[in-house]
Amino acid sequence: MTGRHPHDPYRSLLRNLESQEQAHATMLRVIEESESALREGEMDRFVEACRRQQSCALGMQRLESEREAIVESCPVDGSERTIDGIIGSAPAELADRLRDSIARLRPLVVQTRQRCTVIRNAVASLTRHLGGLMQGVHGVLGRPGTYGRLGLMARENQLEFNVDLQS
Repeated sequence: MTGRHPHDPYRSLLRNLESQEQAHATMLRVIEESESALREGEMDRFVEACRRQQSCALGMQRLESEREAIVESCPVDGSERTIDGIIGSAPAELADRLRDSIARLRPLVVQTRQRCTVIRNAVASLTRHLGGLMQGVHGVLGRPGTYGRLGLMARENQLEFNVDLQS
């Protein structure tokens, strides 16, 4: 043994899972901000919340990569490297804490995925709607026309005239 305590991988896994809990809770708060900004039409606030979501997602990705490396270093009874196999191989007091942490983390992961999907769908819908508006504006402004009363583009009853340059 290299001087490391045999419970270190399990403790590292527990710390990682607890960090993932915090990361998902933070992501859910930022998603709530994004939803609020979208509802209120505050695009600057929405863009900033999206940047924070991206930062959270990168942190969560890093934590997940670390978790995978820790899982590979955990001694497991038998050949199954499943979460149940790891918990079964862990010392009793750590096994209970790991089980509790996983039980808290799972619903957070599900909720984060669902809320991210809602935001992604809302943004896609908003983008399609704005794209349609822009096409409509481009279509109106891209054709010749005259301005009517109140500064609105008038399409009907347009004056047409020809100038005979040879006369």
